[in-house]
Amino acid sequence: MGFFKKIFGGADGIRETIRESYDEHRQIQAGSDSVSPHHNGLYGALASRYMAAHAPRPEIQIWTELIPFLLMDEAEAVEAVAEIVVHDEMPIEARTAWLGERIRWVIQERLPTATDFQRNGAGRALRQGHRPWLSFLTNAEKEIVRSSVPD
Repeated sequence: MGFFKKIFGGADGIRETIRESYDEHRQIQAGSDSVSPHHNGLYGALASRYMAAHAPRPEIQIWTELIPFLLMDEAEAVEAVAEIVVHDEMPIEARTAWLGERIRWVIQERLPTATDFQRNGAGRALRQGHRPWLSFLTNAEKEIVRSSVPD
């Protein structure tokens, strides 16, 4: 996708920009032991988008925004992060039914057995609110988040 298409390409331009940013950040992190290249790619893509919009976020907020996506398979996670950005910036163009289904599924099926970091992050996001993925949860998924937080 060309430069102008990414800038003026609407939802498809946003999706392609997130995919490319993910790939770039994933390559930067390759070989490090602190964070997986995949997780770094997701973090870098989302953080870069906020920086480009002149709306930087604290690191912990970005990680809590990524919680459900960290639990997805890699290819699906990249597409879902791209879609949540589209949902935030151009809601009418977002594939909200698909995105909501994937977020609810991962909370139901993967959060209960996730790492303490991921479960605590989901709990923090629920307590603080204002994370885009929370709007897709039903009360049942919110209860799963509450009950998954380690003691």
